[in-house]
Amino acid sequence: MIESIIESYLQPREDFIFGFADLRGLLNKKFSRYQFGISIGKRLDDQIIDNLKNGPTLEYYHHYNCVNKDLADLTKKIQKDLRLAKLNSKPIVPTISVGLKKHEKYLISLTYDISHKMAATRAGLGWIGKTDLLISKDFGPRLRLVTILLDKDPGCVAKPIEKSKCGNCSICV
Repeated sequence: MIESIIESYLQPREDFIFGFADLRGLLNKKFSRYQFGISIGKRLDDQIIDNLKNGPTLEYYHHYNCVNKDLADLTKKIQKDLRLAKLNSKPIVPTISVGLKKHEKYLISLTYDISHKMAATRAGLGWIGKTDLLISKDFGPRLRLVTILLDKDPGCVAKPIEKSKCGNCSICV
């Protein structure tokens, strides 16, 4: 049931990955009500990323912010349907969402209460690569992440990826 709710919003489907994570004992105390999570990754545009020869461009900045906004909106829609299904959830917006006052703390400390990468590795979506980015099998490092916390076991948590699968590869570097 939860999977069908999520999949109904992931359009086009080939631009997304998602999984379910057991987060027991891994979250900040203020999230103690939530022990599980949904991690969703959205693919970044290959053409825009390929044009990043000498650092971020205005096109990339716009794309990054649009993807973050899309993911934030997506989590609100999914949360609404989860609520209708009698499931309590808490969306965690993408890291560095422009214009949100709650990101001032990040700009000072460079830390958040929840790591989207940690949730994604616990959901089996990928591993941490040599550049400290999440590397997914489907999209490599070219994705943005969002997390939705759940207070009940969704019944389909993935096996966490606890080791890097990079080996000698340095393509993302």
